[in-house]
Amino acid sequence: MRSIVVAVVLAVVISVAVRAAFQSYVVRGQSMAPTLEDGQHIVAEKVSYRFHPPRRGDIVVLRLDEGQIEGSLLKRVVALPGETVEVRDDGVFLCQPDGQCAPLDDPNEMTVRIGEPEDPVRIEIPADTFFVMGDNREHSTDSRTFGPVARRDILGKAWLTVWPLNRMSLVARAAPKAER
Repeated sequence: MRSIVVAVVLAVVISVAVRAAFQSYVVRGQSMAPTLEDGQHIVAEKVSYRFHPPRRGDIVVLRLDEGQIEGSLLKRVVALPGETVEVRDDGVFLCQPDGQCAPLDDPNEMTVRIGEPEDPVRIEIPADTFFVMGDNREHSTDSRTFGPVARRDILGKAWLTVWPLNRMSLVARAAPKAER
């Protein structure tokens, strides 16, 4: 009887630990294509950002305040606190305090130019917030729409794709870099 109680307690402890560290999500929409496709299942880890902030290039799971967008979103971190980002029709740029802007060389971006050019967006990223965008920029609701995301609203880091099985892999972090 004692061994059954120990086994049940151990199973509960392991289950709670796993649920505290990992959570599964389903990709909804094409905003992260081709990196993540609609209907893919991913696992996000929720522990590392307790020890360090998100890094440029990380794919994060986030939630927004009520009234903005319902549910969880997956987006890539493009700009960090204290940086100035400029998004215009010809790309994404990181700007220096002297006003010089360098294009962000983003190997993950899938750009399809359709329709009218967008109005440029230039924003200094406040402390403890991050500018996030979908890799499929033309079909992404992201920080261009809802602004920088507070660190507290980032739930975790996309870690593993688990479905479909033929796409099972670790989620690669390919950090975009500003060209100099």
